[in-house]
Amino acid sequence: MTALVAAAICFPWARLRLLSPVRYLGEISYGIYLWHLLILHVLKTQVTAIQGQSLLNHVLLITVVLSAFSWHAFEKPWIKHSQAAR
Repeated sequence: MTALVAAAICFPWARLRLLSPVRYLGEISYGIYLWHLLILHVLKTQVTAIQGQSLLNHVLLITVVLSAFSWHAFEKPWIKHSQAAR
């Protein structure tokens, strides 16, 4: 795993537009970490009709949307504010 991360950092074409979605997921990764389990729990307990691949698709979509929202609405402004206060 460490070798994979090191290779990704040293990848010569790291600024390719093709990799933009992956970099964006890296930016919102803390939100993904925070939201994914809650979304999975809510969908499994409240919406029992969704199972299997459909459950996975819904969890991924809702998690990424909420993570992007929390990044732009809370995390990014908080980071800018704390850097400006220095």
